[in-house]
Amino acid sequence: MSGHYYPEIYVKGEETGGKTLCKTGDVFSVSSDASNCEEVYSIIPFEEVLRFIDLERAVTLRDLVVVTRVDESLKAYYVPANTPVCIQEITGRNIYVFATEGSRVKKSERVAYIITGKREVRNVYSLCEGFILACVDVVWERPEKVIMVVLSEQPRELAMGESAGGSI
Repeated sequence: MSGHYYPEIYVKGEETGGKTLCKTGDVFSVSSDASNCEEVYSIIPFEEVLRFIDLERAVTLRDLVVVTRVDESLKAYYVPANTPVCIQEITGRNIYVFATEGSRVKKSERVAYIITGKREVRNVYSLCEGFILACVDVVWERPEKVIMVVLSEQPRELAMGESAGGSI
């Protein structure tokens, strides 16, 4: 998945000591001072988003904010806890994913191809239809594995504002 833009994932109530989003009213902004925030969302490493998804029940466990690049601009989306997701595991010797976070995918649309151990090329088609929340490259697994998480509904796009820390 080289050349891929990795979105930023923020989790409500997770204290990481990194960059935070401050929610005041309906506006989210980057902030270094959380004292005036109604809600605080902290950035997590992208691959850790799977910690906040119940893979058995296929729902999000916490409120998430996903900031990703769509058509050369940054967009932020709010995903509440208990949002149903569709999870697809893609496994192979080499995986090449076309699907990107923040885009929509249709069921049976080609989202990737894999090269098998026998050097065969196989297309991978989406099992779900909806908004792509994450395509996580599970680099510690062999053969390679990518977990694609799709929301059936379009998440709410957020208004991003300016603050002392700047905007996303």
